[in-house]
Order: sequence, then C-alpha cells, then structure tokens
Amino acid sequence: MRDKPFFMLMKEKEKVLFIVNWCLYLIYLILYYFLREIISQFAAFSLFPLILMSIISLKWGLFMAILNFPIHTGLRMLFGDTFLIAFREILIPFFAFLILSMVIGRFVNLNLENYQNLQQLKAKIQENKQLKSLLPICAKCKKIRDDQGYWNQLEDYLKEHSEITFSHGYCPDCTKDVINEIDEFKDS
Repeated sequence: MRDKPFFMLMKEKEKVLFIVNWCLYLIYLILYYFLREIISQFAAFSLFPLILMSIISLKWGLFMAILNFPIHTGLRMLFGDTFLIAFREILIPFFAFLILSMVIGRFVNLNLENYQNLQQLKAKIQENKQLKSLLPICAKCKKIRDDQGYWNQLEDYLKEHSEITFSHGYCPDCTKDVINEIDEFKDS
C-alpha cells in the first residue's frame, strides 16, 4: 500500500478536491503577483484553498497552512520587503491559518464520526425491527421458520437474529415433571 504514490491512495472525490484546491491556490498566487494591492485588501481569498484542503483531511490542511508561510514570505520579498518585514507580516496569518485548518479538520472528522455512528444506529434499529415482526412458529415443537423456509430451534433463531444468550433451567411445573420421570425410571 505504501508503494503507491499518495495520489493513487486518495478517493475519487478527494482527488477532485485536491486538484481544484491546487488550481485555486495557483490562481490566487498569480493574482497576488499581478494585483498585489487589490488582493492584499481581500486576505480572506487566500483562505479558500486552505478550507478546501482541510475538508479533504487534517494533514493536508496543515500542509497547506505550513506551505503558505514560505510562499507568501518569498512573494513579499519579491515585491521589495525585507525578510524581517515579510516574516513579521506573514507570521500572524500563518498561525491563524494553522489554527483554522486544525479546527476545520477536526470539525470534518467529528462530522464523519457522527455520520458513521448514525449509520450504525440505523442498522441496529433495523435489526430490532426484524425481531418485532411476526414469526411463523410451530404450535407443537416451537421451532421457528426463517426466511429461507428452514425450521430452527427457538434458541438458535434468537441467537442468530439478536444478541441474546440463553441459560437453561426448569420452571417449577417442569421440575415436578422431571422429578416424577426420574422417580418412575428408578422404580422400573
């Protein structure tokens, strides 16, 4: 599994988001290069690629936030800022991006966990509904007919369709009958 490139391991939806994200980021960098004065007024525009990448996964959101820092520092230096000024002006947005990507990634993971828990709950409810339906049962031996038409012992059927474990014993009436049978056997 590790022999394949990471892109081959991604799901189809993630691949599309990943490609769209990098295209948006490149468009942002090109616009930033040519329209620096206008783009710097709308700093939130640089959040779109970060948000998309955080939706894909937390690690890609963090990667995007960390990658954003040297790229923007380099672009500012390209436009004439000194390294110290560029570093200082990008540092606060860098930490904001980092925190934002962690929050978005965590939010997406929690929603995914909630969705999986909901699916498990729906499956359990469906199983319980199965047990509430009418069961064809033999009037004499108390065997139950399953969906395939086979007759099963009551205990076997309930074990298979629920989480019930049986312990066997005798009721008072049956206890008297068993004792009488034992006594009759001893006498004969």
